[in-house]
Amino acid sequence: MLTLFVFLALMGSAQASDYDCDRIPPALWCRHPTLIKECGWDVPCNKYLAKSKGQKIQLTVLYEALCDACQEFITGELQKIYSKFGDKVDIELVPAGNAHFNPDGSIHCQHLEEECKGNKYEACAIKYIKEAVPFIGCVEQDIENGLEQAVEKCFKKFQTDAGTIDNIKQCYNSQEGEDLAKAHVTRTLNVQPDNIDNIGVPYLVFNNVSLNSIQFFEPESEIKQWYVKSDSAKETGKKLTRKGVC
Repeated sequence: MLTLFVFLALMGSAQASDYDCDRIPPALWCRHPTLIKECGWDVPCNKYLAKSKGQKIQLTVLYEALCDACQEFITGELQKIYSKFGDKVDIELVPAGNAHFNPDGSIHCQHLEEECKGNKYEACAIKYIKEAVPFIGCVEQDIENGLEQAVEKCFKKFQTDAGTIDNIKQCYNSQEGEDLAKAHVTRTLNVQPDNIDNIGVPYLVFNNVSLNSIQFFEPESEIKQWYVKSDSAKETGKKLTRKGVC
């Protein structure tokens, strides 16, 4: 009996040693209770899981109105994220991109004055339209045909009420719009720890953390991995599946 006990103890020890915790990528640290326990990650992982349960991921999109790559992302992938993960993600739109401040405090936009107008108009729309992501996607779809034509088309498409339209236009034509545009430039310049200088836009910030390396991730896949369900969330009963398996 003693021999059997010693054998089982040694087997358990051997299994534990199979994990080289120093070689496990950080993205996997909190993915399974066995890893958390065996590798001694209880404190950081339990703190992370407790604080993240049921909390939406904040996805910040830094972009500029006349950027082709931004238009492609906002009209395509971002709309899918908004539709599929609206219960898991809060999307913050920041129209400024590669804009910067001139010595006199005015804004210089990468695609010049027309882009500054587009950034400012979209900043006002983001403030006053509750579901701004579909509206901005609509505007970006047609902005190359002219800002005014694009916004009017989108007002009709989404049946935007007259009061909201008036608020947006008043914002655009007043100091309010200037202040919003400057706030978005400041927001973009202050992302940390990495900035957009070496990457360009669209540029994604997750939970207010800006990393150049994240720009090469697949946003949908990461959202699925990073979202932590609350204890009260109902299980669907469906098994995880992936394509191309036997």
